[in-house]
Parts: sequence; C-alpha cells; structure tokens
Amino acid sequence: MIKVQSSESHGIDVCNEHIEEINDKIFEKFENLDSLYDMFYKFTNTQEKMGDTKCDLGKRCSEKYINLIKLCNPVSHIGFCKALDKFKDTYNNHMNDGPECFTPVYSWLHSILRKKSKIRNDLYEESRNLKNNDNIKKNNSKNSPLNIQYHSSENS
Repeated sequence: MIKVQSSESHGIDVCNEHIEEINDKIFEKFENLDSLYDMFYKFTNTQEKMGDTKCDLGKRCSEKYINLIKLCNPVSHIGFCKALDKFKDTYNNHMNDGPECFTPVYSWLHSILRKKSKIRNDLYEESRNLKNNDNIKKNNSKNSPLNIQYHSSENS
C-alpha cells in the first residue's frame, strides 16, 4: 500500500526508509494521545465563557493527562513521554495565556509534573554519581597498601 501511494505521490517522498510495524500497545498510545488532543481542542475552542461545559472539558483533559503520564516510562516509552511533555507545554501555555476557567486540577497537575521531573533528574544524578563512585573505588583500591595480589606467579 505504501509503495502504491509513493508511486502515485508524484515526486513526494513518503516514508520510504522508515517503515515499522505498529503493535497494539503503540497503537493504543496513539489513540490515547489523539483522544487527549481532541479533548483539549474542544476545551480551547468552546465559545462558552466560564461555563460548566468548558470547565468540565478542561478538568477532564487534565485528568486524562494525569492518567496517561502515570503510564509513562522514560526508559521504554521515550516517544510517548516526549509527546506527553509537548502536550503539557501546550496545555500550560493555554492556561498561562489567560484561561477562561481555572481548575484546581491544573495546580495539582503542575505539582505532579514538578515531582516527576525532580525524580527523573534525581535518578540521572544518582546514576552519574554511582558511575563516578565506581571509578573512585577502582583508583583507591589500586593505591591502597592493602592491595593483595591474587595470582600466585606474581607472588613468587
């Protein structure tokens, strides 16, 4: 199907080099992101000012994001996490530009995101420190007066 589309595209390069199969889990994540953005666009484009419908959409949108970010694993779901981060930025920009309604979920969402970011940074720092500690221990053990040779040929 892609080859047919590519031949009919009249010189437009259509993903000829990067073709991958999408499994059910990845497809489900795409559907969740699509649904999240649909809800967000309904929220931002609703004309009703300070109405319950608009505020409910904003609240549902932030709740859906919170549920999805809990599924985010920065190691194995890098693309999914980046897409959620982009959504977060889009949502925050909209809320900072003078939101028509303010939901307490937004401030809760913001605190959760800061905690998640701090945890990610702490894990990175800890990982870096563990690598450095390992190198320091190796260097210290080589210079230690208690360094014992284990090969009998070296002891004779």
